[in-house]
Amino acid sequence: MKVHSKLKNPIRLISITLLTAGLVACGGGGSDPAPVGGTGSGGTGGGGTGGGGTATAPITKSNYTTVAGFGYGLAGFSGTIAQASGAGVTNNPARSSATKLTSRATTTDPATCVSSGSGSNTSNIAVQGQVSNGDSYSGTFENCRNDNPPPVGGYYLLDGSYTFTYSNVTGNYFFGDVGSVVINGQYNQFSFGGEFPPQPAFSVSFDGRTTYELEKTATTHRLKLTSNNFTFGSTHGSESTTFAMTNINTEVKDNLADGTQTITGGYDIVVTTTPDVFSGSFAVTFDVQGMTASENPSSGTVTIRDKNSAAIIVITVLSETLVQVAFDENGDGTPEETKPFTPEDLGG
Repeated sequence: MKVHSKLKNPIRLISITLLTAGLVACGGGGSDPAPVGGTGSGGTGGGGTGGGGTATAPITKSNYTTVAGFGYGLAGFSGTIAQASGAGVTNNPARSSATKLTSRATTTDPATCVSSGSGSNTSNIAVQGQVSNGDSYSGTFENCRNDNPPPVGGYYLLDGSYTFTYSNVTGNYFFGDVGSVVINGQYNQFSFGGEFPPQPAFSVSFDGRTTYELEKTATTHRLKLTSNNFTFGSTHGSESTTFAMTNINTEVKDNLADGTQTITGGYDIVVTTTPDVFSGSFAVTFDVQGMTASENPSSGTVTIRDKNSAAIIVITVLSETLVQVAFDENGDGTPEETKPFTPEDLGG
């Protein structure tokens, strides 16, 4: 079963939109956040702040390929969520709307909400163009909507709030070759949505706390994402997908010498879909590598353990275009089924 054929590839939609949300976060003043990619679909509204605590089903032979699709897509997305969120806030020091400062100051600018609603972006920084401990950036929006003029048409919509606070600053991570920083993020039912014709309307939402540890050396870039409770989801017409994640601990390492990337870590997750294509509760761990010329990993494994049964799924990445999925229903180490898939088959 192709996950994206049923759910319009919510994982890809969420990752693209999270990047957009990161860019919105670093907007500073009232400039319009540009839609990224024009992808996406799905009705307006929050789409994922609940936690998805509905009754969940065990993994079986009839649904394990769907679960494998979620696990494979989210393993790559773990890197995306870390990089996109981190990338958004890392641009803030350079794009702050504050004038040159000699001491800490707070500047609040209204967001552009021409069509309806309201919003604002706030910067609290000590030194312009430099990252200091205690610097923070936040945005608050209430149905902040902007309609695109014809012939483009459509609109984009922001709601909720976010805050990013900097600490443990060493060196010059943002404007130099080496350095490190910790960014604590708080999303309060923050959602980004809209409609970019010919695609229908969509919305993606985020809720919870995250910590980003960023480190840059002469040879590597490292980003570690941790969170005890983070929920995100998407709506697409009458369809929605919610991912309620706990115990997130993901590390992304970029090797500057050869351009390769390694993503390791794991999390516990409850997946809920409406209508009920699938709902389940799993523990996911992964160690994937590659992704130089492709957004797909070229090697590594993703392991999914069912919280409602002994079932285990092991996804082995054989190449950027071939993935093997093994289903072990009773967890005895001997798979009952093993099948090849393309990354596209698994929603990657």
